[in-house]
Amino acid sequence: MDEDDPQWPDAALAAMADQLGGEDIVLEVVAVYLECLPERLAAMSADALHSREEMGRAAHSLKSASAQLGLHDLSQSCARLEQLARDDGGADVRAAADDVTLRAQVAQEALTRWSAGRT
Repeated sequence: MDEDDPQWPDAALAAMADQLGGEDIVLEVVAVYLECLPERLAAMSADALHSREEMGRAAHSLKSASAQLGLHDLSQSCARLEQLARDDGGADVRAAADDVTLRAQVAQEALTRWSAGRT
């Protein structure tokens, strides 16, 4: 399931709720994810290019958290950035960081909308 699917992220989060025992737990997970997102994005921004190691760690962390929430496009984008940061991908790192930021904004809006519909 990806961001082009009209049920995204609802179906992924509903499945997570079934596995974890209810929407309340998922709401908490989503809240923590959204709370941590700005810091993770800041570490991956084009301005952070001076620290590729930090960028790679932040991309890895966001990749894993995003995958758990069914945000597969964002997770894959983070994986690409993580690899480029590790391999000193030059100008490609900046483009990958920008892609992560754009996909994260879409995910943030969707998760915020999902959460608001449950509180």
